[in-house]
Amino acid sequence: MKRILFTVFLLFQIAAGHTAEGVSPDWHLVPSPTRQNLGRLDMISANKGWTFSYDGIILQYNGDTWQIADSLKNIWENVSPGDTLFATTKNIGDIYAIRMLNSNRGWMAVNNPDARLHLLFQYRDEKWEVLNQTFPIKIRALDFANGQGWAVGQRGILQWKDGKWQPESLPVSANLRSVQISPSGRVWVCGGYATLLSYNGRWEKIPMPASVLLRDLDFINDDEGWLVGNNGTLWHYKEGSIEQVQDVTSANLWAVDMIDSLTGWVVGENGVILQCRNGEWLQAESPTTADLHDIEMLNSTDGWIIGAWGTILHFSPEAELPQLSPRRFQFVGQVHIGSDNLMDRISDVSGVLTADFNGDNRTDIYLTCLRSLNHLLLNRGGGYYVDAVIESGTGGNIENRVGAQRYERGALAADFDRDGDQDIFLFGNSRTLRLFVNNGKALFTDFTDRSGIPRNFSVQAALLGDFDENGYPDILLSEMQEGAVLLLNKKYNQFSRQSILLPKLPAYAIQIIAVSDINFDGHPDVLLFFQDRQVRCLLNNGKAHFQPDSILHCPRIESSFINSATFFDADNDGDNDLFLASEDGRDAFWINSGDSTTGEIHFHDRSQQWGIVREGRSYSAVAGDFNHDGFVDLYLSRFGQDILYLNRDGTHFINQSETGFYSKAKFNSGFNTGAARLDIDQDGDLDLIVGNRNYWSSLLQNTQNDSAYLLLHLKGVESNPDAIGSKIRIYRPGKPHSARTLLGYREISGGSGYFSQNSRAVHFGVPVEKFVDLEICFPGGKRKSLENLKVPANLIIYEDNATIRLAHTTVRSVLTTLHKPFIRIELLKFFIFAIIIIFSVKFFERRYKWRFLYLALYLITVMGVYGVFTITAPATRMGAAHLFPFAFILLILTTLVAINEQTYKSLQRKKYLKRRLSEARARISGATLLQPAIDVVSTTIRNLVPVEKLIIYLFNEVGNLFVAKKHWGFRLKTEMKVLKIGRKDIQKLLHQSFPFPLESATFELNLSPFNRQRSLIFPIVSKREIQGLIILESDESVPVPDSETLETINSLCFHFALTIKNLRLVKLMDDHKKMAAIGTFAGGII
Repeated sequence: MKRILFTVFLLFQIAAGHTAEGVSPDWHLVPSPTRQNLGRLDMISANKGWTFSYDGIILQYNGDTWQIADSLKNIWENVSPGDTLFATTKNIGDIYAIRMLNSNRGWMAVNNPDARLHLLFQYRDEKWEVLNQTFPIKIRALDFANGQGWAVGQRGILQWKDGKWQPESLPVSANLRSVQISPSGRVWVCGGYATLLSYNGRWEKIPMPASVLLRDLDFINDDEGWLVGNNGTLWHYKEGSIEQVQDVTSANLWAVDMIDSLTGWVVGENGVILQCRNGEWLQAESPTTADLHDIEMLNSTDGWIIGAWGTILHFSPEAELPQLSPRRFQFVGQVHIGSDNLMDRISDVSGVLTADFNGDNRTDIYLTCLRSLNHLLLNRGGGYYVDAVIESGTGGNIENRVGAQRYERGALAADFDRDGDQDIFLFGNSRTLRLFVNNGKALFTDFTDRSGIPRNFSVQAALLGDFDENGYPDILLSEMQEGAVLLLNKKYNQFSRQSILLPKLPAYAIQIIAVSDINFDGHPDVLLFFQDRQVRCLLNNGKAHFQPDSILHCPRIESSFINSATFFDADNDGDNDLFLASEDGRDAFWINSGDSTTGEIHFHDRSQQWGIVREGRSYSAVAGDFNHDGFVDLYLSRFGQDILYLNRDGTHFINQSETGFYSKAKFNSGFNTGAARLDIDQDGDLDLIVGNRNYWSSLLQNTQNDSAYLLLHLKGVESNPDAIGSKIRIYRPGKPHSARTLLGYREISGGSGYFSQNSRAVHFGVPVEKFVDLEICFPGGKRKSLENLKVPANLIIYEDNATIRLAHTTVRSVLTTLHKPFIRIELLKFFIFAIIIIFSVKFFERRYKWRFLYLALYLITVMGVYGVFTITAPATRMGAAHLFPFAFILLILTTLVAINEQTYKSLQRKKYLKRRLSEARARISGATLLQPAIDVVSTTIRNLVPVEKLIIYLFNEVGNLFVAKKHWGFRLKTEMKVLKIGRKDIQKLLHQSFPFPLESATFELNLSPFNRQRSLIFPIVSKREIQGLIILESDESVPVPDSETLETINSLCFHFALTIKNLRLVKLMDDHKKMAAIGTFAGGII
């Protein structure tokens, strides 16, 4: 608006310094009756023209001003069901093209791609009529000339022939954007993929130099024309060839209009205007940055341009420039093409909720709808929104809403679980209550079944407040059968139900509820509005225990049906006044004249004195200092025209409804329901979101745009995190804080208006003071003061310092984590995991003698596996899924044990063999007789090898005999007691590898009890001298002895051989001694 006024002032100065004669024409902004995106333009004369907004507003120029002539909605509502097959269609679509033949005849194209509904409207007898047929293409452009008419669009073209529209065949399939009939009657069409078609009895495709989207064309004759499109495309067609005009801009170009071959204009995005002078293209000065969509030049000194945001430009040499409207609008309909006309597509709205759901410090919007899917609009900055309700999981349940009367009416947002993000409580009729828990990125989980919130309630109203002051927001409900019910937040998303009605109060017929600190004791109290037109006040003691009041004095309610109650301080006296919006035209405004020192509360009806309109149906009141004059204003959503009450000095309201809104129909109208305030564009003033039940909803942008504001974001630490119930006062600086120096008072509400909730940012308008003093009283009584706070300011204020915040946050985070059901399971799993790790490490260390490196690798692997399964698996997985990490770890343990056990057993076997061999050697070496040594060898072999039969032979050189000295496992036959082997065979024995199978013996042995396949021969040999044989038959149930065992037996045989030899030497020496002794004795006798 400032830009517009400045432009007007500048143009007036230029006009004042020149005479009307000789003034050069230029582009000027002219008044526009809409802020919608204007699509195409058609001027039939200097005094008559038409344009439209994509979403259905039709504008007409009458030679003086542009005015709203009609709307697509109005045209559609006037269509009789018998006139067309499509009259029952609710959303007809958007306007794409308009072409007027004269002031009484014309055509308009309307498309609804979602419903695949493509229509044409005909203008005649000063009204629009819809053709009773649909078309196969989405029509984007129309042209009529020389008795013929053409309509082009997405992958098709229609020709007006024999009084009806007929499809034509084309040589290409493309998204066609523009059509023109040249003076000679030749038809030119352009579109996507650089498509250029010509028709002169047959279609011809013109070769193009590049592939680009062409948006418009203008041919001054059959041999010369110009085309424009994306990325600064500006092509000149002449006599069959096409060349790129010099690089003037890189912006997307939307439209071209040539006066002759040397003069013309092109418009595009971001306010780009190109002018051709004497054949040279230059960028002209533009008075706007809005996207410009179409241009039509009537002659070289008169032309029009239309574009986004309702922009209308006039090219004129007139010294007397068109006057802009003197009215200054407080709110304008905020529409951006980047949002795809999002608000125009949203109706059926009941409640409105504003909060930051994805943590990007921008205020988002949640709209509750009665019969259709709810909407979660995420703020992308700059006023752009995207509907993310499907991805977020907060669409609600639309099944059987109408038949089962399960209407969702409203929603509340709060950090119910204190995890730092805004959760959603959805409420309405039977079985519609939902608790959506936010993960911080606007992705929600339905926690209702685990929260203790009853599903079968039918809720008429709901508000938030920390009634038991435990630091967690509670929910107060008005239930149709049970009356006022309090859902106390017991932490960790668990709620308990508590009725707050006293015996003398009825449990039904409650219309609405309101929450505020009525008696100034620091605790949230409750006002109940009954159908008997009485108000009951329940005073809270801070622990969610309520008592009926004896201090509230208020007038009797005149209305029999109150829709909402809104607390705010209208007269800046430091207490909350009350506005009641009614269904029957009896809105009421009560001024609070109570005394905070005595607790006495007196409300007085001042509706008449404050200028309250007492007619119509009112739904939601939104309080805020919209014009930054220091006093709280009021926006009232209604059935019909909404009302903007601007507060004048805290004494009365001025109704600014006619001049306060600048939107599609100059003011908000229709069945407006819920409404809430927010800061759309983060410029420090209060914008509005208004829901509508039957028509478009509205996003209203505040035009205040100054620096006279104070914006505070309060964060509770010990109290509830949203600081609901906090009281904020600002005072003149440097003076005692009193009622005289008070500049404003606010109380953070947990819901307000008709099923709605405002953004909880605390806003003050500060028109005069450059510095203010600030006093904050958090719930629970903790106070905080800031002096000489500079204006403007946008601050985050915490209840406590960083150390206390960290302590509370840490404790709450730990407790919250421990109370999550899956965390308990995870802790149990981790405990079991730790036990497995400890015992497995001890096992591997002791049994397998693992070194530190092996143990470290094992721990890293197992902990990594457990961590991957725990982190990547969802918390809501089924019970069997919790066994996956243990199954995998068990597999690892089994594999490691299987690998290491073989090595371990081998080592243990070696140790055992070594020990047995050592013991046997010691016993054999200590033997003084041969038989004990034989017994030791026999026993040792039977301990080393499971044998069925065993026999030990000792060699007697006399006769080459082997004499059996020990047998086991069978009855020794006579023929087996002595074996006789030839000397040659004995020599062969010495050269064979030991042991060898009995069946491979080259000499005959009479050992019939032995199984020759399972029997082994162990020669007892030392120093190439054979001392005997050991023959054994292994047990059939066990495998053949391993090499280490055989090697041990061989070693035992070697030591046995040495022992035999030594014993024989000893015996021989004894024999020699005896013989010597006998000889000595005999010699003495002789």
